[in-house]
Amino acid sequence: MTASIIEIGGRTTHPVGKRLSNFANRPFTIDGVPCGGIEGFLQSLKCPDPVKQREICLLTGRDAKTAGSTYNNWKEVQILYWQGSSIGRSTRSYVLLVARAYDELYAQDESFRTDLLLLGGAIIWHSIGNPEARDTTLTETEMLRHLDRLRYQSLWESLTKLIHPS
Repeated sequence: MTASIIEIGGRTTHPVGKRLSNFANRPFTIDGVPCGGIEGFLQSLKCPDPVKQREICLLTGRDAKTAGSTYNNWKEVQILYWQGSSIGRSTRSYVLLVARAYDELYAQDESFRTDLLLLGGAIIWHSIGNPEARDTTLTETEMLRHLDRLRYQSLWESLTKLIHPS
């Protein structure tokens, strides 16, 4: 028996793969800042201006990507920003910030949790992601790791409810 493979991203034909894309419209709030989805949050991290950053956070998909591309000079110094503070791309603080964004999405969006469960035991991949942390706010491996981490959390929570109904 072979495991199914589901591509995560906007170019996939798999409906769950599309819905779990960073480009998906999945509103959530982090640190009181409303975001249109993960891509808006990630692209906003390139912008040092907190007011403009909040505007970018609200965007989704291609609009977010385009807005963030204006601030690609972060690559030269490997510094990103969140609410007026600078954060090194390769720091633990940065990794934890992105994990918190995914965690907030998970906590606030029941359909996100459902979509993670719908992956079942499939292998997930992302064919167009950038593997170089120095060139992107989120590598393909980082994205897939967050999705897998939360998929297993959702599975654990679902099983726990079955075993110990309240």
